[in-house]
Amino acid sequence: MTTYVLGAGASYHAGFPLCSALWAQMMFWVIDSQSDPTFRQAVDAVVALNGPVTDVEEMFTNLDNGRGAFKALTEGQRKRLRRSIRRCLKHYFKSITHQHLKLLYTRLLPKKCPLEIGSSPSTTMCLLNALSLAPADSG
Repeated sequence: MTTYVLGAGASYHAGFPLCSALWAQMMFWVIDSQSDPTFRQAVDAVVALNGPVTDVEEMFTNLDNGRGAFKALTEGQRKRLRRSIRRCLKHYFKSITHQHLKLLYTRLLPKKCPLEIGSSPSTTMCLLNALSLAPADSG
């Protein structure tokens, strides 16, 4: 069983979407970023089956359990769709993280860490360490 942990807004101040806006913002990112075409296919498939996603938690539950709009899909189809949506979410959050790290760097740290963000892994770690945000897994 897959568990999705969708917060209660604790990261909103850092630029991450509230659960109520997650699906819509991810859809805009998929369209605007010209990301992996399988992301667009997965988002389009969910919307075609489910209609507009207003409750992302319910959509994930129904997709995982083969209920509601997803009951006509085989387990294999649901598995492929889940995998694509999970990859899409992962890349969407990486994109948000990168955007916000760049913003924080340019606004808060130009004197402490005067390298351009993204120029090397050590630059990113310098930024993360300065912000005390160093991830447990930096890879």
